[in-house]
Amino acid sequence: MEFTPIQQRLDSIKRSPVDQAEKVAEEVLDHPHLTAEIIDCVESEDSALQSRAARVLEIVAAQSPDIVQPFKDKILHDLSWTDQWHVRAHFCKVIPILDLSREDVEKAYQIFDHYLSDRSSIVRTFAMQGMFDLLDRAPERTESVRKLIEELMETGTPAMLSRGRMLLVAFE
Repeated sequence: MEFTPIQQRLDSIKRSPVDQAEKVAEEVLDHPHLTAEIIDCVESEDSALQSRAARVLEIVAAQSPDIVQPFKDKILHDLSWTDQWHVRAHFCKVIPILDLSREDVEKAYQIFDHYLSDRSSIVRTFAMQGMFDLLDRAPERTESVRKLIEELMETGTPAMLSRGRMLLVAFE
C-alpha cells in the first residue's frame, strides 16, 4: 500500500497515539476530503494502523458527524465486521452518531449483537452502550435492551457492571 501524507502520519505514530490521532483528526476536520484516506487505513492489513484510523474516525464523527456520514454504508456493511477489537470498540461510538435509516438501525443492532460475543470486554461494554444509544431511533427495543443489559450484568466484567448500572439509571 502506497501511503498518502496523512496515511504516513498515521502509520508513523508510535508514541502517544491518542495525541497524534487527535492532531490527525483536526486535520481531517479542516479538510474533510481526507476522510477517504482514513477509511483506506481502516481497511489496511496493519492492525495498529487500522486502530489509529478508527480512533480518528471516532473523533471526527463526534465533532462533525456529517464528515463521516458519506461512509456510513461502508462502515455498516464492511468495516464494522473486522476482527480487530480496537476498531470494533471505536465503531461502537461512531455508529450511533451517524444519521441512520430504519434499516441502518436494524443493521447496527445486528453489529452490536455480534460484538456482544467479542472476547474483549471493552467491545462488549461499548456494544451495550451502542445499543442503548440507538434507543431514541428504535424505542420499541427499550424493554429488550434493558433486559439484555441486566443479563449482561450478571456475568459481565467490572466495566460492564459499571456501565450497566449507569445505563439502568438512565432508563429511569
